[in-house]
Amino acid sequence: MEFLIREALPNDAAALETYYASLSQQTRQRFAPHPFTKDVLQEMLQQEQLYKLLIALDSTTDKIVAYFIARLQMFPYDVERWNRYGVTLNDHDFALLAPSVADAYQSRGLGKRLLELMKSNLKEMGRKHLILWGGVQATNANALAFYEKNGFKYAGKFEYEGLNIDLIANL
Repeated sequence: MEFLIREALPNDAAALETYYASLSQQTRQRFAPHPFTKDVLQEMLQQEQLYKLLIALDSTTDKIVAYFIARLQMFPYDVERWNRYGVTLNDHDFALLAPSVADAYQSRGLGKRLLELMKSNLKEMGRKHLILWGGVQATNANALAFYEKNGFKYAGKFEYEGLNIDLIANL
């Protein structure tokens, strides 16, 4: 299966919303705290200084099958939480990552390709570390294994609608 990976454009908002709606309820619950409406997507796509969005399209259908969003500015609550781990987040060295791969396309190497490209892009921008946007749910064994396999290290844990794990990767 071939994929086209590219930066998302403002006119991709509707297709991204369709992608999100096509995910299983179980997958959507993995990142429930992050709003993903057409308006939020449009806003993200128009703020290049704040977000970097990569999408993957199935070359046979032209449908979006994955996205990786990097936020280039830290949230105050993340800064506070990471300070407890002894890590001082800043907007120059760190980026937050919110990834998603459609259910039917998981475990095919697509996430790894998107992660490598995102890491490369962020490194070119001068970023040194990547952390997961809102951590990863402790019950999400597949995601935890993916992140560990791809260089993420345990930083700490916190409670938010269940136990979550904070992970960090050096770029």
